[in-house]
Amino acid sequence: LLPQDPSRAIREAQEALRGQLQALEADSGNARLAQQTIATLNTLGSAQAAYRQYTAAVASYQQSVDIAQKLLQRLPEYPPYRRDLVLSLNHLGLAYSRVGDLSEARQAFAEARAQQQSLCEAFPTNAEWFSMLGAVFNNLGFLHRQLENSDVAAECFRSAIAAQEKAIKLAPDVQRYRDYLKKHTANLEPLPTGGNAT
Repeated sequence: LLPQDPSRAIREAQEALRGQLQALEADSGNARLAQQTIATLNTLGSAQAAYRQYTAAVASYQQSVDIAQKLLQRLPEYPPYRRDLVLSLNHLGLAYSRVGDLSEARQAFAEARAQQQSLCEAFPTNAEWFSMLGAVFNNLGFLHRQLENSDVAAECFRSAIAAQEKAIKLAPDVQRYRDYLKKHTANLEPLPTGGNAT
């Protein structure tokens, strides 16, 4: 529904979320339910952002981050929980940048980067982890471009390119990684404004 009817997507996600949050409150130790709730919150945030409800999107993503952090505290070595946290933080950073709270956006992206780098260090042959790291660096570069820190932005885009190249080396048949690499490379070009978030 999201591309065609974000308003309806918001309603559907909110309805699903009500049931999930009630179930999670009754069974807070249910990790699978927590992951499903995180996914619903991220979907809701994406629908809200598509509908230009950026403040609401920030709240949805922040709730997703909170649940993901609790999950990771319980099992800090379990990679999917760290991945869920990174995805939520990355979405949160984008939402903060859209409402103009660039300080909070930088903090969210910085935490996402640190968490994702730890995944790449722990799993140096996982192409998806490096691709995700590239996406986070790309968005951090996009933010620094908004802050008019062009040197830092360029450094972030170069890091995004390096991470995506590593992903391609590990999984050369995945076209999505090549598409992301093109986006990161284009963002490194000396443009006064703009860029493509991931």
